[in-house]
Amino acid sequence: MSVRRPPRVTRRAALLGAAGLVLLADAIARRRSVRQTSQPGLLVVQIDGLGLAALRRAIDGSHAPFIGGLLSRGEVELDPWFALLPPTTPASQAGIMHGHNDEIPGFRWYEKKEGRLLVANHAGDAAEIARRQSDGQGLLAPDGASIGNLMTGDARRTYLTMATVAEEPRAPGTIIRLRTFLLSPLNGLRIVAGMVGEFVAELYQGRRQVVRRVQPRMHRGFDSAIERAVLNGAVRILSTELVMAEMRMGTPVIYVDFTGYDSIAHHSGPERPESLHAVRGIDHEIERIVDAIPRARRPYRLVVLSDHGQSLGRPFGEQYGQSLEQFVAGAMGDDISVRASTETEHNESGGIIARELTALFGIGPLVDAISNVSKRIGGGPEEGSEKPDLVVCASGNLAHLYFPIDESRMTMEDIERRYPGLLDRLIDHPAIGCVLVRSSIEGALAVSRAGRRRLDRDELQGQDPLTPFGPLAAPSVRRLDGFSNVGDIVLLSSVDPTTGEVVSFEDLVGCHGGLGGAQSEPFILRPASWSPPREPLVGAPSVHKQLRDWLLDLKA
Repeated sequence: MSVRRPPRVTRRAALLGAAGLVLLADAIARRRSVRQTSQPGLLVVQIDGLGLAALRRAIDGSHAPFIGGLLSRGEVELDPWFALLPPTTPASQAGIMHGHNDEIPGFRWYEKKEGRLLVANHAGDAAEIARRQSDGQGLLAPDGASIGNLMTGDARRTYLTMATVAEEPRAPGTIIRLRTFLLSPLNGLRIVAGMVGEFVAELYQGRRQVVRRVQPRMHRGFDSAIERAVLNGAVRILSTELVMAEMRMGTPVIYVDFTGYDSIAHHSGPERPESLHAVRGIDHEIERIVDAIPRARRPYRLVVLSDHGQSLGRPFGEQYGQSLEQFVAGAMGDDISVRASTETEHNESGGIIARELTALFGIGPLVDAISNVSKRIGGGPEEGSEKPDLVVCASGNLAHLYFPIDESRMTMEDIERRYPGLLDRLIDHPAIGCVLVRSSIEGALAVSRAGRRRLDRDELQGQDPLTPFGPLAAPSVRRLDGFSNVGDIVLLSSVDPTTGEVVSFEDLVGCHGGLGGAQSEPFILRPASWSPPREPLVGAPSVHKQLRDWLLDLKA
């Protein structure tokens, strides 16, 4: 007699069942603590790297129809703000989320006493930067959510946030929400289709730039295509779903960063067609989020902002046939050992996020291949390595030059004694518009071929070297000079006075981190019923203060 065996429970079914039970338990627990409320919540959407001018062009060209419609109907108003040096994501997000961003001199920098190179898109370094900025009272404390950011804002729950991507254990429910989302075949199909579409588009559009002889341009191959597939495909779609999940739970403050535009604009240019097309995709995600507000546990007020803009520029290496570090080492003399961070802003973080997705969901060889872009998670000193003669840390058209021979900052006089003629060679190079250096006699100096400015007394000799960089260049440079980890020499590239184009010290045609062009001119879009800023917003901490004021008004 045959015995009928019970149907075999598959691993997928078991996982679905377990996921459902844990999610149900988590939802019940949160329902008890967060009931339906009329108290509005704050939803902050960051469009990474989108400057005010590029947003206006996107609106005029119908690349942001939802945002454009809000503006045309008078539902929202658009305000500029000015990002002081350095206009980069770690500095801006630290300022916006935590209210201060001191001692962040670039996207990457070197700490001479520890012999440590910090790069903001390395998970360990991002965690260290966030630790230094956090006081436990960030914008997202105590029960907010951070999605796709570098910094945490002291959020209780973080998703795909670089500062916590390697952290264990995670907040309750974080992993299960992520896994439950991808267990849906429809969501998985959307992500795979989005990734494949972005991958193919990047290869095609890169080739099209070559055929059309677009200038300036850079090589766009598999690395940039993989990065785009992750950030403007998988992460964009997943981030929207995570925002809506937090809204359904009634989270009081949610901050999400869409990085796809910034990544594409780095490779193609900030106002090129493919970059503006990325704005359209993000605009669609914002529309989906707003459409979900009626189903949320509380009403939400939407703020859309950017952390910085981007400036168009030809890469230094392409224009002069050698990298910046090669040029500086040659100007220093023979047998100079050099250390530099050459990976771009998003390829490392894209690889880390891809590895995170693979670990969480096991979504197959496609993401597994993408994860190979990341060569390391974490940062810190290189054990057993000898100190180089020169460390070059570039952030767009700003570069810090460090001479590790001295643990303190070397003065202009020390540099001239050690490397005779180096400063003159730097100042005379056509790609370098201004050199910042500290004199033991005159204090902080900004020097160019046409003149010299003493920053502590605003004394001028010849033409002001900071004039090409705008009216707020002096306070920006003066503040940067006060950081303990500023370079022994700081370089700002030259700026075309007509086009605003710069020279990128990185291998990117859209860049940010220095001064010149649109990189220092982000935006903030707010409900029209809210009071406008009482004074111009200068520096990311001023944006934090303004958001705090609006939050207080919401609670009143």
